[in-house]
Parts: sequence; C-alpha cells; structure tokens
Amino acid sequence: RILYTYKFGSPVVLLLMHLSFSIVFLEGMNLVNLLKLRAFEWSLAMKMLPLSFCFVCNILCAFYALRLTSVPIFTTLRRMTTLFVMLAQWKILGMTPSRRVVECVLLMMLGAIVAGIGDMGFDPVGF
Repeated sequence: RILYTYKFGSPVVLLLMHLSFSIVFLEGMNLVNLLKLRAFEWSLAMKMLPLSFCFVCNILCAFYALRLTSVPIFTTLRRMTTLFVMLAQWKILGMTPSRRVVECVLLMMLGAIVAGIGDMGFDPVGF
C-alpha cells in the first residue's frame, strides 16, 4: 500500500529495511536459543553469493513492480507464475505434475483472480 497509494519512490530503502529486519530477527532468535545459527564462514558466504544475489534482485524487482501496480494485481500476477513454472518443468525437464498438484495450482490461481478482479489498476511497465 505504501508503494502504490503514497507513491513511495525508493524501493531500495524498503529492501534494506527488509534485509536489516531479517538479520536482527534471526540474531534475536539465536540469542534467546529459539534458533541455532552456524558461525559465519567466508567460504560458505562465497558459495551462497549467486543465490543471495538472485534473491535480492527478486525482492528489488518485486518492490519496483509494487510501485507501479496495486497489491491485489501484483499478488494475482505472482500467483500466476506457478503455472508457468509448472509448464516449464514439464516442457524442459520432462517432469509431469500429478493431477492433485495441477488442481491445487489452478485453485490457487482462481483464488488470486477472484481476489484481484476488483482492482484493475494497470500499468504495463509494472507488469
């Protein structure tokens, strides 16, 4: 709502807040022994760097898209990507999903469409 309604212009600030909160939350859980974190290792950090970079890019793109579209439309589109991933796995990897998985994905998409149908704020760049 902040990005769309109030035209908040800096998704990078939200990204940094998101990452900072995650670090503080995980460290807090570690301090009160609700979570056991491994000690920081540079070798592991370097192995995880490509995955972390992709994660940060995904969040940043999502924040930029939210700046241009409404949350219901964004959520609807995001729920639709599951179908495309499933189709790509079938076409490229030859993985055939079970009937139950297909039904669940279609039901999830239907729910997202119903939730987003009332708000048709459209910006082609946001899509």
